[in-house]
Amino acid sequence: MAKRMLQIAHILDPWKKINPPLDSSIRLAWAASEAGHVNWYVQAEDLMWQKGNVVAHARAFTIPESADAIAYEKEHFLNLSDVDAIFLRKDPPFDSEYLHHLHLLSLIPNRPLCINDPVAIRNHNEKMSTLAYPEYIPPTAIARKISEIRSLVKDMGGRAVLKPLHLFGGKNIFVVDLTDRNFNAIAEVVTEHETHTIMVQKYLEEISKGDIRVLLIDGQMLGSFTRIAGAESYRSNVAAGGRWYPYELNESERKMVDHVAQDARSKGLYFLGLDLIGGKLTEINVTSPTGLPALNELTGRRNELTIIHWLEQKLGVN
Repeated sequence: MAKRMLQIAHILDPWKKINPPLDSSIRLAWAASEAGHVNWYVQAEDLMWQKGNVVAHARAFTIPESADAIAYEKEHFLNLSDVDAIFLRKDPPFDSEYLHHLHLLSLIPNRPLCINDPVAIRNHNEKMSTLAYPEYIPPTAIARKISEIRSLVKDMGGRAVLKPLHLFGGKNIFVVDLTDRNFNAIAEVVTEHETHTIMVQKYLEEISKGDIRVLLIDGQMLGSFTRIAGAESYRSNVAAGGRWYPYELNESERKMVDHVAQDARSKGLYFLGLDLIGGKLTEINVTSPTGLPALNELTGRRNELTIIHWLEQKLGVN
């Protein structure tokens, strides 16, 4: 008997914003097509609540293995209660409109399997969710006023990293030093003139050796690799110019990753990207974790096929 064909909705950014060679969402869509399932392309701004249902203008689509093009079918009015699974893969900013989208998705009657659960995403800011694991993180604080930020950096030894809480891909992240006469100007940029709360984190010298990205599905590790910044930047994100290299977690890192992964799994956070520096946890990526193309290149595996196979098992598809 033929395998049941799944209907899978992908909440994505506009195609023009997607960088296919680096995009994990596109790899997942290709793997779903390869397995014989139907992909639906949905943009978050097209989500609507009508007559007790969450619906959207959507188009079925296919994508080749090269991921260099996308073929759409005719637009369809899709009731999201009718799909089997939803991949929530819209990139931040994690702003009020993003929260509205998550709220809408949480209201789907008989909600299909969501990767990741919209309520869990809403409750787990990618920077601040690390605070639930104080034993694993570097000295960290949350503040908005520049005078407080300056005091916190002093307590951290005079050098720290300032991170916006709502952005991604290394955007507006700065390494600051109290001796820098531009300190206040940088803090003004990151806090948007004290209108946005930010994370202040002790600068870890180990970043010179790269930060570690660990990808997980349903509590199980797909793999890990290190991202090393270019010579002219502190940011190791591939989107910010970093490069990837093989990395094997040590025993301590494995225990930490397993603890966080199992905790996240219990909350409906299935597909995760954990960031580690010097054995410390710095971020938990839950919105649209990246890194599948890098992991594929380093391992020689098609890890997106592993995720789709997990999805089939989760939904009882033979």
